[in-house]
Amino acid sequence: MPRPADSFRENSISIILRIPALWGVYDRTTSGAVRLETSSRDLCGFRFWHPLPAACRYARLATRSELRDYTAALAFYECRTREQIPPRRYR
Repeated sequence: MPRPADSFRENSISIILRIPALWGVYDRTTSGAVRLETSSRDLCGFRFWHPLPAACRYARLATRSELRDYTAALAFYECRTREQIPPRRYR
């Protein structure tokens, strides 16, 4: 189901729908741009603190099992790369 950017909840795990799929944690909307805390296309590599790509149009909240998979993959990524989520770079 489509969800407009202003209906996201801060720090909620959302599945951003597009091809290929993008998993992301919504952080906030700034000047009309949706900002993500973390995101991943394959649950192996992660990006931190970036705007939602313009090609993304629809999103839905993650299910409990998707939330579990995402957080486990992010924790494994942090252990594997010794890279933790850096502090937010924008206000």
